[in-house]
Amino acid sequence: MVASSSGGRCDEPEVRDPEASSGAEPGGTTESWTGIVPTVDGCRARGIVRHAGRVTGESGDGWAEGPGGARYWGRYGAAGLLLVEPGGSVLLQHRAAWSHFGGTWGIPGGARHRGESALDAAVREATEETGMPPGVVTERFESVLDLGFWSYTTVVADAALRFEPRLADPESIALRWTPVLAVDALPLHPRFAEAWPALRARLGDPTAR
Repeated sequence: MVASSSGGRCDEPEVRDPEASSGAEPGGTTESWTGIVPTVDGCRARGIVRHAGRVTGESGDGWAEGPGGARYWGRYGAAGLLLVEPGGSVLLQHRAAWSHFGGTWGIPGGARHRGESALDAAVREATEETGMPPGVVTERFESVLDLGFWSYTTVVADAALRFEPRLADPESIALRWTPVLAVDALPLHPRFAEAWPALRARLGDPTAR
């Protein structure tokens, strides 16, 4: 997940995921989600929180509201994981159609819990959404979008191995290891598209490791 406000429609009741029968994409996982999509504040999102690790603080699942009524997911901010495998490809998430900017590509992520570091939140969310095995992440750097009342932190990290991602929750249509040079050709989530050029430049800079 990448930074986004709640400008999309969020009034649908709880329903079965319309993408449950979708097939795999080239280079992506072959699994599909077949569960019930839960609701939060009228939005089909994180009504049921399944944590990959122990949560020591208050849940951040919920909206943060800013000036003009704009709402952003994560009461204590949000974080996402831009993971780089040994061959240099990055792990991208094809967002489910029902989500905000559905059908676009971004990175796994979500709300930070109270007192939770951006790294811990990004790893927890990526584990929940991709089935990432434990102990494979080494952080490179963080990039922060700070709006004052809310922030989104992109945690860029190396994966010790190229694991096979799996669709572990209803937020994704597909998960794919994508060569850096192929990212720009995808329909990217608008906020990720804005951040990507600077992130791509830093990925190519050995001093950023």
